[in-house]
Amino acid sequence: MYEMGLLSVRARAALLSCRALFCVICSKEARKALLEERSGTNNSTITAMISVTWKELSEEEKQAWNAKAAEAMEAYKKELEKYNNSIATAIDDKQQP
Repeated sequence: MYEMGLLSVRARAALLSCRALFCVICSKEARKALLEERSGTNNSTITAMISVTWKELSEEEKQAWNAKAAEAMEAYKKELEKYNNSIATAIDDKQQP
């Protein structure tokens, strides 16, 4: 019932900016390619390279990521509301004799 703890709720909220979403999704695809291309490169360097890729995107491409981030934020808000309601219900159930 309590699949999502408070820490993960906060962590997920932080990940929902369009740039962060791009980095997470892009990193899944690009990280592997970059590691193959430049074996031995550390994670912070790869993350910096992905960040440069973000900066090089056109405004049109960034808008597409903004739309994806907005969708993710709406889904997050719905999930957070369900989580908060489940906590409130659990507290109410405990307080009833």
